[in-house]
Amino acid sequence: MSVNNHNQCVVSPQATAEKTTFLTYLYKHCMHQLTAPLMANTTEQQISRDTTHNAVLLGHIMELLSFCVQRHGYHIRHYIINKNLLGRVLVLMTSTHPHLAL
Repeated sequence: MSVNNHNQCVVSPQATAEKTTFLTYLYKHCMHQLTAPLMANTTEQQISRDTTHNAVLLGHIMELLSFCVQRHGYHIRHYIINKNLLGRVLVLMTSTHPHLAL
């Protein structure tokens, strides 16, 4: 397969439809599992358990969410608004662990 054929496959309507179908499924059925530790360990006003283990876990979740914001525009924006994730993420700035407070 030449580079030109590969590029046509990537931007084809079928590939775009498959990507949209996948992202819709991911955000509807899977993201709640991936963000569950964030929801369980924070409220809109404070961090429930500010332990080193939770800080590392929440740091990984923040990296995942950052990737999603960069790559999935519409889907992650809709998810953040519907689940009110912004308030929970901002609470992490009060953490005693510097890598979360950034």
